[in-house]
Amino acid sequence: KRLRSTESTLFRHIESREHLIANSINWCWEQMNHTLAQSVFDKPGRDTNSTQAVVEDLETVLQMFDDPILRVWGTGALLSFRRPDQMIGDFRIPERERFLDRLSGLIASAFHCEAPNDDTAAAAVFLTNAVATAWFTWLFDPSTSEDDALLSRTFVLHGIEGHLSRLSISCTRAP
Repeated sequence: KRLRSTESTLFRHIESREHLIANSINWCWEQMNHTLAQSVFDKPGRDTNSTQAVVEDLETVLQMFDDPILRVWGTGALLSFRRPDQMIGDFRIPERERFLDRLSGLIASAFHCEAPNDDTAAAAVFLTNAVATAWFTWLFDPSTSEDDALLSRTFVLHGIEGHLSRLSISCTRAP
C-alpha cells in the first residue's frame, strides 16, 4: 500500500522549502563527516601532526566518489560549499562548519600551531575547493578521473601534498 503525503504534512515539520534544503544539505555534510570519522577508526595509528593526515582526509572524501550513494551525499555537500548563496542563502550549516574546523585543526597540527587560526581556515577552504573542483570535473567528465588522466585521484592528491609543502602558515593569531 502506498503511503500518501501532502505538502501541508511536510510543512507541519519543516518551516519552508529553504529550511528543507538547508536541512538536507546539512545532512549531506553529516554523512561526509561520519565517513571521515570512520576512516580515522580504520587507521588508528595515523599521525595527526603531519600533512599526511590532511591528505588522508581529503583522499577519503575523493574515494567517496566511487560509491553511488556516497557520491550523492558528497555532491550535495560540495555543491553547497561551492555555491552556498544560491543553494542555502543565509542558513547556517553546522556540519559544514564542523568539516572545515576539522580540516583547519589538522592543518594547524601539521604546522605545529597551538590552535587553528585565519591561515589554517583559509587553507581548509582552499583545499576543499580543490577537492570540489576535481569532484565536479569527474562528475561531468568521468574520463578525467581515470588513473592515467590529468585529473586522476593520484594527481589531485599529489597536488594537495605539494601545496601543503609550500604553504606558509603563521601560527600566531592576529590581535
